[in-house]
Amino acid sequence: MSGRRQRTWVLSMTAVAGVLVAAGIVFSLVRTSEVRLPEPLAQPATPGTGTARILGGTGTAPFTVRLSDVRRLPGAADTVVRMAATFTNRGSTAYRADPGDFRLRDASRQEWDVAFGLAADCQGWPVTPVGPNTELGPRPLCFRASSSPQEPLVVVWDPDVSFSLFGGPAVLIPLP
Repeated sequence: MSGRRQRTWVLSMTAVAGVLVAAGIVFSLVRTSEVRLPEPLAQPATPGTGTARILGGTGTAPFTVRLSDVRRLPGAADTVVRMAATFTNRGSTAYRADPGDFRLRDASRQEWDVAFGLAADCQGWPVTPVGPNTELGPRPLCFRASSSPQEPLVVVWDPDVSFSLFGGPAVLIPLP
């Protein structure tokens, strides 16, 4: 082979090897993280309480949310659901309380994002650190849903508690 052709061949093989190594790394990350669809925890002992799960089935994080003061306010076209969220961190590292981590799933399995400003007592709040062995709250959460106030509702909480690119599985919290 000529010198130029040999350099091209070496560069091509180096690029192929780099792609294979990168693909192997991505595959091993996905495989070790056990990425799967969010699944619920066992039915909570206390309705309206959820505990964050750590990705990969390694257990639960010492980070919980308690939803209280749940009010369903029927409107002409939809229902406004208002509640108070209290976060508890029993661990040794800080977590974050984020209203964007919550969605409301109605009886038709449609999910609704947090919608602040629907009521006077439902003002927005920023992402807030929850330090070790502390409690934060209550903080308001409001949703607009199309279901009737009597239908079962579930809050989907998807906190960032895992040391993974993919996060942990969502926690499903049935509302009382």
